[in-house]
Amino acid sequence: TNPNARIYYTKIFLNAVGNSALILRIYDADGASGLPGTMLLQYTAAVSNLHTGWNNLPLPDANIVTDADGTFYIAAMEYASAPTFALDTDNNGDSWKKMSSTAAWEAITEGNVMIRALVNWGSANDDMTEVMPISNLTNYPNPFSRSTDISFELSKAGSASLKVYNLKGQLVRDLNAGNLAKGTHTINWDGKDNNGVSVGLGMYFTRLEADGRSLTQKIIRVK
Repeated sequence: TNPNARIYYTKIFLNAVGNSALILRIYDADGASGLPGTMLLQYTAAVSNLHTGWNNLPLPDANIVTDADGTFYIAAMEYASAPTFALDTDNNGDSWKKMSSTAAWEAITEGNVMIRALVNWGSANDDMTEVMPISNLTNYPNPFSRSTDISFELSKAGSASLKVYNLKGQLVRDLNAGNLAKGTHTINWDGKDNNGVSVGLGMYFTRLEADGRSLTQKIIRVK
């Protein structure tokens, strides 16, 4: 735990998007025995901003939360037609559930919810865009056969470059992201090179560059 935790993003792995918005909550750890207590924020992520796999969801600028002692919980609500989130295979007692508004919190024994918080430790004047200009470079499906959606997050608007390379480091496809707004973006790669020819089966790498930073993601093409 660290003081002055400014919470900028929640990161959650979804098994399915569903037909309804994803409702997220941030709780202070001021409940009994350090469990969730005071709700600091509730916000909604629209279905159009969600995809299967890891989602990096920015808090609205006006709603960035500062937690004084750096101890808090991120929660996702489950209801009919809502997105469904994943559990990992770890069982260290870090995840909890509440079956109704009046029920007590109880440990999830099947695993831990795959949900994270991305924060900036420091004063309220710290600029998060300097800490993490790009993040959450993923693609789905991976491995893929015909095409795959490559998703990433920009913490501020600006120019971004997204390219595909082979194992020899040779440029295969320039997806040319161009100038993009702050937030989540998805670009489809149809499995073709810059000449419009389908690439062979095997491993490739996507490389995202923006604001002097870069991220690389392994990607595999199969039959």
